[in-house]
Amino acid sequence: MPINKKDSPSTFRTHEGKRIVTISYVYNKETKELRYGGAIFRKDKPTDTFIKKAHTATSLSRLNKKPVIVENVEDTTKIEDFRRRVRDYVHTYGVCKTTKRVSVNDQSVDESNTNSESSTTVGEHQNEAVAVNN
Repeated sequence: MPINKKDSPSTFRTHEGKRIVTISYVYNKETKELRYGGAIFRKDKPTDTFIKKAHTATSLSRLNKKPVIVENVEDTTKIEDFRRRVRDYVHTYGVCKTTKRVSVNDQSVDESNTNSESSTTVGEHQNEAVAVNN
């Protein structure tokens, strides 16, 4: 699989029992800001089917339109550990229908209906991350 280009979101999945969590994120190492969007699939019935392409599109759409923005995120770990922390943020802060800004220092949360625009310089892990092929 190809390496993500600079400024491209990384996407990964975790399998947790009946759930498949798809997370797309961009990390700015200079500002210590992580932006993510996610989609959570839960297989409640035998007929429920996970559609990788649709869940990837949903997580990317949430990242682009209404991201969760986590400030003060240190990036001093391996990619697997960093992604585990991103998954922990999804568990703690969720995925949302409005932009949400949180700080890992004071656990403050600011939810708004506006999407703030900013240019993003991708951090070290972003350049190492492997893209998800649809």
